Amino acid sequence: MILGVFNEFAHPDVLKGVEALGIRVDVATKPNPLVKTPEEAAVVRTNAKLIFDPRTPEDVLRANVESLVKLGFVVTHHKPKTSAGCPMNDRVIFTFPE
Repeated sequence: MILGVFNEFAHPDVLKGVEALGIRVDVATKPNPLVKTPEEAAVVRTNAKLIFDPRTPEDVLRANVESLVKLGFVVTHHKPKTSAGCPMNDRVIFTFPE
């Protein structure tokens, strides 16, 4: 499993806790060039995406999600859909309150 965050993620200390859970962390190498407004900046500072193999057993996924929640993450979308309506069965979207 990989937890992806933007370069601007405001809680790098929390990412060490994520790695301690055995979840790989992928931080974008550069700031997001598409951020133009304060609202967009807030999103990139707080959002994270857990990417996993869709064949991951549900109990393993649930345990990892629960561990991330204990660290302070909040689930916003479990297995979301793209803007075109296609399911993304390999991810969970989180926010981390500022």
